[in-house]
Amino acid sequence: MITYYTLIPAHAHVGQTLLNDPYVTYHPSLLPISQFASEPGPSAADVILQRTLRLAQVTPEGVGINDGIFSSADAWTISKLEPINELLGPDAEHIIAAYKRKVAAMGEDGTSDGPTARAYHDAIERQYEADAPAIERHFAAARNALDSAQIDGGWWESCGGYAGSAELLALAARCQVGWKANWTWEAYDALTMPYRQAFGLSAHPVDEPLVAAPSW
Repeated sequence: MITYYTLIPAHAHVGQTLLNDPYVTYHPSLLPISQFASEPGPSAADVILQRTLRLAQVTPEGVGINDGIFSSADAWTISKLEPINELLGPDAEHIIAAYKRKVAAMGEDGTSDGPTARAYHDAIERQYEADAPAIERHFAAARNALDSAQIDGGWWESCGGYAGSAELLALAARCQVGWKANWTWEAYDALTMPYRQAFGLSAHPVDEPLVAAPSW
C-alpha cells in the first residue's frame, strides 16, 4: 500500500478533509515546498519550526483509476501527523538546531542586528568580495544536487526569503556531496563558513572544526 504525504495548515487535525487539492507525494522529501505559499514560498520558520505548516500522511477518497494505476482523488483526508524531520531530510536535526541558533541570535527573518548577526553578514560580505562567482557556483551546485534528487532546491536556496540560508541549503544537500558536478566538500565548506565563523560551531557535528579564519 502506498503512503501519501503533504503539508497541511498547522491548525489542521487528523480526520479533517482537505478542501483544496494538495500537492501530494509518496515521500516527504519530494514535496515541492515552494508551492505551499506565494513566492518566495513559505518562510523558514513556517516549515522548519512548523509555524504555519505541518507534515502529514493523507488518504485519498474517491480514487480515480486509469489503466489500473492511481491517477486522482476526489478528496484527501488527514490520517496521521508526521515529524517535520521526514521533510527536511537525513540531516534534519542539524538543520533545526542551526536555524534555532540563528533565530535566537538574528531573528526569524535573519535581519536582527547584534554582534553575531554582524559577524555572520560580515563573513558573507568578505566571501563575495573575494570571489563572488565562486560563491554563486557553490549555491548553484547545492541547488542542482537537490533538484537532481527531486528535492525542492529552489526553496532551500532562499528558505522562503530568509536572510542567510547558505548553511541551511548546504545541510539539506550534505548527503548529496560528491554525487553531482561541482557539489564538493570545498563548496559545502564555503557555504557553511559564515555560520562557523559567527557562531564558532560547525553546522554538522562531524564537520572539521574551524581552527582559524580564512585569509579572504
